[in-house]
Amino acid sequence: MVTVTIIKSSLVPKFVYVSSLLPTPKEIVNKLIQLLFKFVWKGTHKVPRASVTNNYEEGDLKMIDLEIIVKFLRLLVNMYI
Repeated sequence: MVTVTIIKSSLVPKFVYVSSLLPTPKEIVNKLIQLLFKFVWKGTHKVPRASVTNNYEEGDLKMIDLEIIVKFLRLLVNMYI
């Protein structure tokens, strides 16, 4: 799906860069996830979010899970503090 490619190539890297420099509250992450899924589906969600992040072989879109990325960045920051 073209919208997932746009998200993965242009929106997520910018968010990851900012999140790696500044602490990102969970509310902002949740709001961004809502906006991304509204962009993907052009409105309300049509399938569960968890199934969208699965691989192509399983019939899903292989969308990036932002919550996991933010948790990973928090772990990296904590390791180096």
